[in-house]
Amino acid sequence: MGPVEYVLRDKGNKPVVYPLSRVADVAKDAWAKVAAGSKSALLIYVHGRDRKLNGSDGEPGSSFREGIVAELEDHRTTVVMLHWPHKMGLLDFYGFPKEHAYAAAKPLNELLLALAATRPSGSTVPSILVTHSMGALVVQELASKEIAAALQGIHSVVLSSPAAPVANSKAWVERIPVRVFLTINKDDGTLGDAEKYNPSLGHLIGKQCRKSFPAMEIASNATYIDVSQLPGLGHRYFAAAGSGSDAASLALVRQRCFDALYSGADLSLSYYSPLSPPNEIYEMLPNWLGLAVASLGFGAEPTPEVLKVAAYKGADRAARLLAGAKKEGELMLYSSLTPEDQIRFREDFKRRTGVTLNFWRGSQTNILQRLLTETRGGRFEFDAVETNSPQLEALAREKLLQKMSSPYVGDVLIPETVPAHGEWIPDRLNLLVYAYNTNALKRADLPKTWNDLLDPKWKKRFGMEATNVEWFASLVEAMGEKQGLELFRRLGENGVAVRTGHTHSTGRVIAGEIPLFFGVFSHDVDRMKAKGAPIDWFVLPPAVVLPSSVAVSRRAPHPHAAALYMDYMLTEGQRLYTEVHRVPANKNYDTHVRRLVQQKQSIRVIDAHEAIDDYEKWHALYKRLIVDRSQH
Repeated sequence: MGPVEYVLRDKGNKPVVYPLSRVADVAKDAWAKVAAGSKSALLIYVHGRDRKLNGSDGEPGSSFREGIVAELEDHRTTVVMLHWPHKMGLLDFYGFPKEHAYAAAKPLNELLLALAATRPSGSTVPSILVTHSMGALVVQELASKEIAAALQGIHSVVLSSPAAPVANSKAWVERIPVRVFLTINKDDGTLGDAEKYNPSLGHLIGKQCRKSFPAMEIASNATYIDVSQLPGLGHRYFAAAGSGSDAASLALVRQRCFDALYSGADLSLSYYSPLSPPNEIYEMLPNWLGLAVASLGFGAEPTPEVLKVAAYKGADRAARLLAGAKKEGELMLYSSLTPEDQIRFREDFKRRTGVTLNFWRGSQTNILQRLLTETRGGRFEFDAVETNSPQLEALAREKLLQKMSSPYVGDVLIPETVPAHGEWIPDRLNLLVYAYNTNALKRADLPKTWNDLLDPKWKKRFGMEATNVEWFASLVEAMGEKQGLELFRRLGENGVAVRTGHTHSTGRVIAGEIPLFFGVFSHDVDRMKAKGAPIDWFVLPPAVVLPSSVAVSRRAPHPHAAALYMDYMLTEGQRLYTEVHRVPANKNYDTHVRRLVQQKQSIRVIDAHEAIDDYEKWHALYKRLIVDRSQH
């Protein structure tokens, strides 16, 4: 077997090979290329079996030619490849050298840790781990060996055509602390031959389809994308440009899936709607990605210890929580904060309390999905959860959260953001704003009203985020439903660019691709503006605010630590939010939202109860009027 190496490549440059001893250098150089080229994503690529028929070791150049180069041409990406060559003879054409892939897990771990350590402060460029075929075995080994913490700095993991066994896959996939996307294709002939010539492997993940995949192996943090029956896809469809009879299928897969993933966007049902049967890109898990979650009557009785902690009141409450938390030593948090922000909170919480804050990071919908799956299966591993309020309200309806007697509820800036049941408490406010490229537009030229956007001069010059269903509903209701829907219908006709992902959309504005964008978060814009990016924001009335909140589990294994963390997020944690340009929910901080309140500006707070009850209606309308009519 040849040496394991790191290879750095971006558009227009030849690959640069680094030995393992220079892992720190390749990480620094990768981020430098990202910054120099205003790249939309950093891809960490683990190739599949790198075979040569003459028995020689594969080479870095040949591995890039597997298809990843196409992404360099079509996206502004920088790629760091983990190259793990091995010798294979002609008779080993369908060999399965798992030990080589397993040996590559340690170098991948070191690369991910180095990239996390050298990521520029405040950078919002997503880093995405992409594997092809047997590259999935490297990630399997990484997750199985309890070193998956290195993956916490990754935005998402894409396992394309994964040549890993189905058996016991749920266990190791769920150890990955971020969202995982796996492509499956029952017509994958290469994996079919691998199963045929290596019967000991059993069934491989990438050779499955929606109907054959065993329900017991479906991971709660994973999306399974079935591309079966799209003609001509074969095995290497994940990044190939496509030609001949398979060109249409390849283009469809890339348009619907990989273009968004490689740009750092999240898949969602509102953007990746099923194709006409029998050709499907299929979400195998139930529809928990949306907010249409009806309570199934499932509930959990609080443990006696949780009830005891929930009843703590009085002057000694803080001391009792701290003493109990120190004995417990740790807590497990599920949070949708970025890894960079969460690490800051973890370090500060540890310094103040001595308690270790472990966390699993996912989007708000991924958190909801995972918690429903775990708790319905009898697993109560989480102590606390911090994410958007509608998702927490869904968990409250499932009777999974416990009200705490926190004395800091009264410090909330907007009282109506606190639910009557008190099982979750707002800790931050996401202000949805309208970003513009300051090189392309002057503030004086910005639209003053929504009707201004109907002017032909704005045709195909503005965008909207694909998953902002609640934002859309709030605006339409504020305008009057009939008038509001008519306005958005006309806006769709004027040419709206739809993109998925708030951070990704902010990046499109900075890059000049879309000069004006509606519905990104103020903190994303403020962070990049502070770094000198050509971006600023404004609002058209009414300003829309989406609260995020913190809650404690009814069956928290570490209830003192969980309650202490909630109080921390409502007090000291509020200051940290201001340091990372987020908007704390506390009324004692000078923030964008507090100024709007003080100036008596028009504000619409997204109601968590309505967001759940009316989601299907507004999702269908937003999809029909805006998302499905994206013109560029």
